[in-house]
Amino acid sequence: MFENGIDDSFLELAFVEVSSDGFVFVRFPAVYLGNEQIGAFGPVDTTKVGDLAGKYRQGFGTPFDLSDLADRPEVLDGSLDIENVGYVRLVDVVGDGNANDCRGHPVYDPYPTTGSAGFDLDAVAVLNSLFTEK
Repeated sequence: MFENGIDDSFLELAFVEVSSDGFVFVRFPAVYLGNEQIGAFGPVDTTKVGDLAGKYRQGFGTPFDLSDLADRPEVLDGSLDIENVGYVRLVDVVGDGNANDCRGHPVYDPYPTTGSAGFDLDAVAVLNSLFTEK
């Protein structure tokens, strides 16, 4: 996932969810280790960010590996087929701490914001794909 953060610390974050049917979406297990509100245009410490899109500045995508979801209940019960993902959904993190990571810990990014604030998707790229012959 590519976001247009202007430098290595002014970043805007988003949760990433995937689906194989367009109805059941599974979120990557985002982790955020920061404890304090980040002011408008404040820096994000990327060493405290895991599995959130926007971790890297413009031109450097944030990688996600579908195998990280292999033990999720939705994969185990067949609701998500990680070998046939056709849908990606991004959910902007509003940086006020009301959004939580996979452990229930608040996620912060620059807040309050104005204008076109929020996650600015530049691109989605598939770096490796497995195709099977039928």
